Amino acid sequence: MKKVLLFAILLVSTLTFAQSTQDGGFVEGLESPITPYIAAGLSMSNGNDFQTTSYPSLEVGIMIENWSIGGVLGRNNLVSTSPEVIENYWWEVKTAFSHSLDFVSIYGLLGVGAYIDRDYGMFIEYGVGASKEFGNFGMFAQASSWDGTWYVTPGFSYSF
Repeated sequence: MKKVLLFAILLVSTLTFAQSTQDGGFVEGLESPITPYIAAGLSMSNGNDFQTTSYPSLEVGIMIENWSIGGVLGRNNLVSTSPEVIENYWWEVKTAFSHSLDFVSIYGLLGVGAYIDRDYGMFIEYGVGASKEFGNFGMFAQASSWDGTWYVTPGFSYSF
């Protein structure tokens, strides 16, 4: 339980833009801009075999000011199996909070997920990271404990 209370999440902090009407005015009743985003990363641990201790992931979500929430789908390693089976994949729901510094944003993240079609049970991810935006594109690096193992994850994002 301490893990859950220790950190909040942000996978990617990118520039946001307000939703507006066709005449350029803000949508009435909308207090915060909502920005959809997509992000891809490759998480790597300090294991002996890069292919079996790394996992790619794709996240889709929304940002509202300095908070984000997203759904993640990933593969449990880089080793291909033939035939491909659903047990090689996992899902996660993540949330994050960020703080913008002058040149970079920092964030804390928290996620809960599970492997698809396995009796393994749920896992928790928590950690911290930094991101830099270039218009709608961004790049990030984070360190997180994922299912009890520490990973470093570099990645890229795009906000719409």
